[in-house]
Amino acid sequence: MELDQVIKRVDWLDDERRKDKTVLAAIEERMVNLEGNLPVLAKQIKDLDSEITRVTALLARMDHFDENLLQARVESKQAIEELEKEINQRASESEKVRRVEIRALESTIVEIRKELAPIPELKRSLQARIDEEIRLGKAIDEVRAKFEAAR
Repeated sequence: MELDQVIKRVDWLDDERRKDKTVLAAIEERMVNLEGNLPVLAKQIKDLDSEITRVTALLARMDHFDENLLQARVESKQAIEELEKEINQRASESEKVRRVEIRALESTIVEIRKELAPIPELKRSLQARIDEEIRLGKAIDEVRAKFEAAR
């Protein structure tokens, strides 16, 4: 029985050894295949690494672009606010100047009206003088005609 057990044991060990050999051959074949893939994978890793570097640089540029855009927005908002302030200030100054000019024109108009007030009286006086001269001219003509007739 011992010999049978030893033989069975040896057979079993042989089977196990064959199985292990088959597994080792499969593992070795798989390892060879994986080693064949290593250059391809290394190239892919290198390509991905360069792509990551490119994307990282692009992201940094985009961050810089965002910062510049934000700065431009802030500066343009400040410029617009300054322009609005200047426009309001100029409008206020223009309004003040316009009011001063209107007051000056109003006072000038009042003075002109005061100076024009005697004109109707002068027209009446002038008309009265003209009428008087016409009457005197007729009277002189009558006196002259009487004087010549009396002569």
